[in-house]
Amino acid sequence: MFDMKKMRTNKYQKNKSTFHGVMRSVFLVMTLFVNSIALVHAESRTLLNLERERSSLIGVVAQESLSPIERERKIALSQRRLMDMERMVIRDDRLLGSHEPMVRKAFEHYETTFLVHASAEANQHIVDFWLEQLHLDSQSILASKRGRR
Repeated sequence: MFDMKKMRTNKYQKNKSTFHGVMRSVFLVMTLFVNSIALVHAESRTLLNLERERSSLIGVVAQESLSPIERERKIALSQRRLMDMERMVIRDDRLLGSHEPMVRKAFEHYETTFLVHASAEANQHIVDFWLEQLHLDSQSILASKRGRR
């Protein structure tokens, strides 16, 4: 009888250690999965911040309530922030090997993604350069009518 009790205890301990081994493996796999998701998200974080700042600049350009002096001051401030963010994106090694559509498209369209650097290379004001990339000129803007589509 004593041997039967000892055998049950050994069998229970083996099952317990197997269960803990399986749970450890599952936990490890789940941890790796979550970390890989976080890494993919971190890959495009700098690019998303750049896009957010660029849209903020375009919002300042289109805002009607600003005086020309105030608009130019806000553009200059936004331009400095954009330059820093563009440098971060250019130096982000995680983006180089990425095959995400957003990353590929950003590097295919250098002039609109890296607006500050491209406008400096073209020796133009950032707003003029952006409008040129959109194939807009003063005449087409003045001829346009405001309304809903």
